[in-house]
Amino acid sequence: ESPLLHTVIISDDVTHSGGPDKVAVPLPVIVAILATPRIRHFHVLGYLYHPADPVPTFGDDFSLSPIMSFKYDILLLRDQPRAFLPEAALLNAIIPKLRNSLTTLELPVENAPLMAIYENDWPALRDLRLCGEYRTIGDPCVPYVSLLRRMPRLRSLRLHLANPSDVPPQALWPESL
Repeated sequence: ESPLLHTVIISDDVTHSGGPDKVAVPLPVIVAILATPRIRHFHVLGYLYHPADPVPTFGDDFSLSPIMSFKYDILLLRDQPRAFLPEAALLNAIIPKLRNSLTTLELPVENAPLMAIYENDWPALRDLRLCGEYRTIGDPCVPYVSLLRRMPRLRSLRLHLANPSDVPPQALWPESL
């Protein structure tokens, strides 16, 4: 155990290259890092979870440390697939559990748990960054600005979203709000 370790950054330039041999973080490693008591900052540069890995499952006793910063950066011009079920399931299991402690959240929007972000309170969140290809939230669709309604301490918002060519442009902040 490293009593002074509070930040883990996982970076591998190979992960940005894409293709079937792309590298990602094994699930037991992700869980072990996020459950380490003193870890407060977790940053992944590259793929977090490999598209070919199985959909992760977690038991009721699944717990995480009070992570303050969860940053997942991936190249915007990455190879396909951009959205894939195993990573979406992983982020949907992890991110909501961190809602009371997170002050910074940065995610690629394609696999981000947007409904969980929309449905939960985020009392400490100060910085939110979503990047990637635009996707709708909910059915019926709610605007991206509605994500902010449960983030009383939010001070910084960055939405860097590309509109897919087959989807008409959507208002992120409709005039009616």
